[in-house]
Amino acid sequence: MNNNSTQHSDFTIDFRGSITSIALLELSRLFTGMEIDKTITVILPDKDIITDICKVLPVSSLEMTITEKESSEIVVFIKKNNDVAKE
Repeated sequence: MNNNSTQHSDFTIDFRGSITSIALLELSRLFTGMEIDKTITVILPDKDIITDICKVLPVSSLEMTITEKESSEIVVFIKKNNDVAKE
């Protein structure tokens, strides 16, 4: 995991004000259908959801960059890589 606030993103999911389980399902669906090297920006109300994200996405297939904003929101950039477990 890296800390870098300047990232380009192909997709965005905002968890703030959402039901976490539904937002995680949407994130998982989006990630599964994404091409390699595409990125998702995920906006979170707190850090606790990062653990849930790591449970639903194949961590061997992604790079994750976490940035904390002054407004106390967390922005996570997720880049899809080749799944080394499948090779």
